[in-house]
Amino acid sequence: MTGEGTVASAPPLRILIVNKYFPPDTANTAQLLAELSGDLAVENHVEVIVGRPSYDPGRRDPAPAGVAVRTVPSSSLGRGNVARRFVDYLSFLVMALGAACLARGPDVVVSMSDPPLVGLIGALAAARHRCAFVQICHDVHPDITIALGKIREGRLTRVWRSINRYVQRRAVRIVVVGRDMEDKLAAEGVPRERLRFIPTWASAQENNPQDLAAVRSEYGWDGKFVVMHAGNMGLSQNLGMYVQVARSLRDLEDLVIVFVGDGPARENLLREAAASELASLQFLPRVPKPEAQRLMAAVDIHVVSLVPGLWGCAAPSKTYGIMAAGRPFIASVDAESEPARIAHEFSCGLVAPAGSAHDLAEAIRAARQAPLTEMGQRAHIGFEARYQRSTATVAIAAVLREAAADGAG
Repeated sequence: MTGEGTVASAPPLRILIVNKYFPPDTANTAQLLAELSGDLAVENHVEVIVGRPSYDPGRRDPAPAGVAVRTVPSSSLGRGNVARRFVDYLSFLVMALGAACLARGPDVVVSMSDPPLVGLIGALAAARHRCAFVQICHDVHPDITIALGKIREGRLTRVWRSINRYVQRRAVRIVVVGRDMEDKLAAEGVPRERLRFIPTWASAQENNPQDLAAVRSEYGWDGKFVVMHAGNMGLSQNLGMYVQVARSLRDLEDLVIVFVGDGPARENLLREAAASELASLQFLPRVPKPEAQRLMAAVDIHVVSLVPGLWGCAAPSKTYGIMAAGRPFIASVDAESEPARIAHEFSCGLVAPAGSAHDLAEAIRAARQAPLTEMGQRAHIGFEARYQRSTATVAIAAVLREAAADGAG
């Protein structure tokens, strides 16, 4: 057995997975796919079709044991603007479709959701091989793109939704990573019997109190109340709101709001923080996973934030890393979003309306008087019960076997 996951002994399946991102890419879906494919390969034949690494095209990392990784060529115009990214995505989709259709007859084809139209490749490849198709849905487009103000409802979104409906009809099973996503897709006409809620996961960790004290001392957090935003710094996270939060909390002299990670919104946030002369904002670069885990466990509370309107569209997996670190969090999200449900279910966090800097600031004030140690302990209990890698990958393996038994549908 390799990795953290364990799959039940059974006749092996031939599993074909399509996703643009795979290590050495650092995208979250890349890391999750590497772990999932490695666990599935313990008892099955797994082939993964991926794109060229986005940031270091010449680099190759060792594949998980037993996983055949096929990297298809595609353009690499860069991530500088939407048009270039679209061309890169389109070239990947065309090449991936050819590779998937020529793959040795799989029992089940799996697509993830990055880039958004990769589900179409999985559906067409499964039709070509006359086998089951399973979609693992991490995010819902074009809804996210609309919520971010990148496009408006119109002809493009109508075509996009038509493609989504085709993919959903072809899928024997659709794995969703949030209960709100399950409700959303069901409300849009996807039969509930095809939907399976299986959240993503985080790595377990053990915290040494002396080590955590050393971290706080190293970063100047002794005697401070430390709030952290860890992970991707993208448009979905609504990071501009934090400048308003810091302004309204200037009276809290012991407050530090720490950002760890990188992303397209980071530079703009740095400029806004500098222009506002906000000493309470601290920026740390992306760090290796072990160091990130130490940092996450050493703060008082985390924030999980999304722009308004993403209910049912995304379930930030960093929530589970926070829980694994044994820390509570403030969910600044739509009311019925997955992080808000978790905060209520395990009594491990506070909830503030998405997009409201005032309410997030008030939640931070309230957190200073909250029983954070006990909340963190409940978060860790919740992590162990539901969000460990082995729990998720075993469940996905069962769904794939179930889908393969049902056939092409």
